[in-house]
Parts: sequence; C-alpha cells; structure tokens
Amino acid sequence: MNAKTKKITLITVVLLLCIIFTCCLAACGNTEGNLDNNSNNSNNGAVSYNYGDYSYNFLNVFNTKYNMRKAGSVQEYAAGQYIVNEFESFGYNITIQPFNYTKNNTTTYSQNIIAVKNGADTSKQIIVGAHYDSVLAGYGIDDNASGVAAMLEAAKYYSDKTPSCNIIFVAFGAEETGCNGSKAYVSKMTEEEIAKTKFMVNIDSIAGGDKMYAYGGADDTSKELLAGILEFGKDMGLITQKGLNENYAYGLTGDWSDHAAFKKVGIPFIYFEATNWDIVESDGTYTDGYVQCEDGQGGYAIMHTFRDKLDWLEENFPGRVQEHMTVFTKCIIELIK
Repeated sequence: MNAKTKKITLITVVLLLCIIFTCCLAACGNTEGNLDNNSNNSNNGAVSYNYGDYSYNFLNVFNTKYNMRKAGSVQEYAAGQYIVNEFESFGYNITIQPFNYTKNNTTTYSQNIIAVKNGADTSKQIIVGAHYDSVLAGYGIDDNASGVAAMLEAAKYYSDKTPSCNIIFVAFGAEETGCNGSKAYVSKMTEEEIAKTKFMVNIDSIAGGDKMYAYGGADDTSKELLAGILEFGKDMGLITQKGLNENYAYGLTGDWSDHAAFKKVGIPFIYFEATNWDIVESDGTYTDGYVQCEDGQGGYAIMHTFRDKLDWLEENFPGRVQEHMTVFTKCIIELIK
C-alpha cells in the first residue's frame, strides 16, 4: 500500500468514526419524549406535561387575530372556526349547534361548537364549557379567551387518553348577551342526557384576577367536587370565596355565567374564575367577584374594560397569566379524569 492509498484509507476511517459518533449522539438525545412539543422526560423516563403552555400560546393568537368577538358578528364566527380547527387538529369530530335569539326586536345568530371524547364508561358524561364571544371593550382575553384556551388544552391532553367517562367539550356562543349558547345547549338535552351528566365544568375569566377560585353549587355532589378540587389545588393557590359577602355563602357564586343553565335542570357544577372576593367596595361591603383586582380604592375589573388585553395584563401583572393558565389547566384536567 503506497503513501497515497494509506492517506485515503485513514481519511475514510476518520469519516466513518465521525458518522458513527454523530449517530450515537443523536440516538442518546432522542430519548426525550415529545407530546406535541409540550412534554419532556424526567430522570426515571416518565413523561411530564407542561401545563398551560398551549393555553398561553392560544391567548397570543386570539389577542392578535380574534379579538372583539361580539355575539353574532363575523369576528365571533371566525373565532369559532379557529376553535373548530384546533379540535380537529387534536383528532376530534366536531358538531356545530346553531341557535338564534331575539332581543329588542333584533334576531342574532350564533353557534355552539361541540367535541366528544369517549371514556371507559360511556353511560356517564362530564360537560366542560367556556364561552368564546366577548364584548367590544378590550380584546376579550380574560373574558373569555382564557376559558376557551383551558378547555381546549384539556381536550388536547385527553385526545390520546381514555378518561373514566365521556367528556363533552363545548365552546358556547353568545354568553355576553344573556348566556344564550348554554341555554340553547341545555334546551336540546334530553332527560336521558341530563340524567347521565355527572357534572358540568364552567371556565370563565381565569387569566387576570388577583386570585384563583373554584365554586360549586349548593347540592351535595357539587360540594364534594369542590372540596376535592380545592384539596388538589391548595398548594398552587386555588381557593374558594369565604362568604364575606352576605349574599353568597361559602363556595357559592351567582348565576351570571354558563353554569346557570345546567344548575337550573339539576346538574351539579364547578366554576373556575380569577377575581378577588376580599375587596371592600366604597360602600363598605365586600365585592361579589365582579371587581377582580385590588388597588386600595375599591378595586377594578378587567373584564368588559380596555384592560382586557394580553399586552395590558403582561405589563401590569408580569407572569400572572402564565401562572393562572398553568394552575387552572392542571385542576381542570384532574377534575375530569
């Protein structure tokens, strides 16, 4: 073998060794699991899920592309189509439930968006809902893109898992004009569907308020569910209202959101919200939860104001939105498992 041949052979061997070494590194680096770029592996090989990341990304999209979603408007419809596309990307088949209502001699047309995840026991179901319309003040990020984001993240999480029973995910239209989407949904439920519903989860305005709350109904099932989820979330800051406002006993809330229609037909519920029931208003009474943030002067709301934008929330409460989305999605996913 001449010197030239030896040199070529040596180069070839070095190149082969480099290729082998690179392949080994790639194989080692590929041991980390992947759940749609939202998971990683711990030291024992178990997959951990990055709660809240999907939700926060969803809020960014709605903040720039689908803000001011007035009931019956083109913007509400476009936002609904985006939600449909998200559900379908997770592998769900979608049912559109159109409805209309008349107010002040004007008829408004909207729709509910429904996705079903079959569980181990198909004779029972849990309904998880959040409204996707908004008012025209602000961008509707807290009220209620945040609720839709958490609902969709729960649907995404369970897309490749089998929950204990069926889960019905519903994005309600036209809540801001009188909870019309949830009323329409409940009006179309049969007696059999009502009887098989274990409980309803309502998610409304969870991004911006000072504190993270869960409420329930006065029935025994709701009380038991509330106690369980408060125990699960206590170390993450989840609480319930303490009954400081004389009109609302411990753990209860008003009938001003989409849980109300389900409550009316006897379905137990849990309702997640971020607000501040501890604020004392100018007349000396405690708030009913509408005033979400303390300012030392009776507080202020985020919902239905110019403040309801992701930019404003991040500027005034850095990190709060991500924290809330993380905690609430953890609690929702645990509650409906």
